[in-house]
Amino acid sequence: MRTTRPIIIVSPTKKKPAGAPAPLKESFLVKALAEREALKIEFPRVEGFVWQVRSRIVADVDAIPVLTIEPGKEPTETISVARVGYHTAFSLNAPGEALLTTRAAFYAENRVQRVEYLLASRVTDALLAHERFKFHARQLLFPQTLGIVRDYLARRVVYNGSDPRELGLEKYVQLVVERLADAIRPADEAGNSLLLPRIERFRPRGSTEEVLFRTTRPVRATVKSHISHVVLDTATWEASTAFHLETSPLVAAYARTDHMGFAIPYTYAGAGHNFFPDFLARLANGATLVLEVKGYEDEQDRAKYAAAARWCEAVSNWGQMGRWVFDHCAGPGSVKAVLARHAA
Repeated sequence: MRTTRPIIIVSPTKKKPAGAPAPLKESFLVKALAEREALKIEFPRVEGFVWQVRSRIVADVDAIPVLTIEPGKEPTETISVARVGYHTAFSLNAPGEALLTTRAAFYAENRVQRVEYLLASRVTDALLAHERFKFHARQLLFPQTLGIVRDYLARRVVYNGSDPRELGLEKYVQLVVERLADAIRPADEAGNSLLLPRIERFRPRGSTEEVLFRTTRPVRATVKSHISHVVLDTATWEASTAFHLETSPLVAAYARTDHMGFAIPYTYAGAGHNFFPDFLARLANGATLVLEVKGYEDEQDRAKYAAAARWCEAVSNWGQMGRWVFDHCAGPGSVKAVLARHAA
């Protein structure tokens, strides 16, 4: 018997034309302008710090950032129920006994005095691990450190109604140790000390002259800056800040630090980071202002600001690049007040 195979007819289909390519975003060349050489701003590349004297230790406790205890983020009581069968949501009516866990055992084990001694011991360990304290003896450092710890806890910690023993939690221990270890410095018998920067050997200086990049972000042309444009990360903040710097008679020159390589190292939560402030401004009085404009401020921001203030102090003490100051404001509207504060 003869069989026939089915014939399949494939009709050509019209291929849909490919969509038109998305238009390319306009890019802008941001660069240092040779004709504005007089507006160049230089900065040192700092890789560490050294001290001139090593006999005792001091700390300006009032200058150390405030630490805020946040009871809303660290619950002091939890209820646990055994998982039996299938549950779609937590319920206290589940089979089995509910277990209430509180801080009672933690508080009983960590009295306030024990927390103070723990913090002083950890701060002392951090100091001894640093080169600037390598000639100190632990038995001489610890009593002085304990006094500084107690002073800080009494005057610079906002407890928000929490038990002071909350400071024994590792989250807060790390923050206290980092801040005090950064703030404590060797001093002579009169309490004097001089912080100096350790400058990078092969790249001792950077400047606005090195800026050259393209961006698709919005930009604003400049007049009082060595750099051709200010890049706008937000709709108004960078433009408003640049406007105040451009029009203020207290400012001789300024620059946005984008792609400039200006970074301030700092430590937070046990890890090293770099802080990139928003602007540098050379004031009419010869000082250089490191300026950060940011609305919300958290614990990490306070660590950045403390590191920037220490950086400026060291560079100013060095004396080879003039006086440097750091400040931050909650918005562009505060820029005028910041400039006036540092113009005197």
